[in-house]
Amino acid sequence: MFDAFTTFSHASGLVANLDKSNLYTAGITEEERSELQLIVQMLMGSFPFKYLGVPLTTRKLFYQECKPLIEKTVARKVLKEIQSICRNYLWSGKSEGRKAPVAWDNLCLKKSCGVWNLKDLVTWNKAAVAKHLWAITQKQDRLWIKWIHAYYIKQNILLTMPIPTRLS
Repeated sequence: MFDAFTTFSHASGLVANLDKSNLYTAGITEEERSELQLIVQMLMGSFPFKYLGVPLTTRKLFYQECKPLIEKTVARKVLKEIQSICRNYLWSGKSEGRKAPVAWDNLCLKKSCGVWNLKDLVTWNKAAVAKHLWAITQKQDRLWIKWIHAYYIKQNILLTMPIPTRLS
């Protein structure tokens, strides 16, 4: 596994900071854990711990615990800022730049209209959420969807069901 991680690092250019990394194990003996720790030279970590502001634990997470991640990743303001950086880079080669000569909305039109068919991130995010909702209602054969139905939706209709108070 460590060799696969090293290969991934070389191929992707992403390198883990081992000083900031911990080793987490489950289902092995104390002797195996100690031996593994000697091989990888990492500190042992324990649950729960936070990753990107969200606690990772062996129990299910609730909405309030995931809220920092949700706010960081899908907020309209963040998407608009990313789009602004992309737009500025397109015209000036820098993240901050001059006013664009063509409106972003026009650049997002289809190629058949004579423009670039770029993605409007806010619209794309809404479409991605809608695609997940569609999958939950239509693709009953997927394992993750079966899990959502078993634990949350149960026999309710998704669009009219009450939102659980301890939503995870």
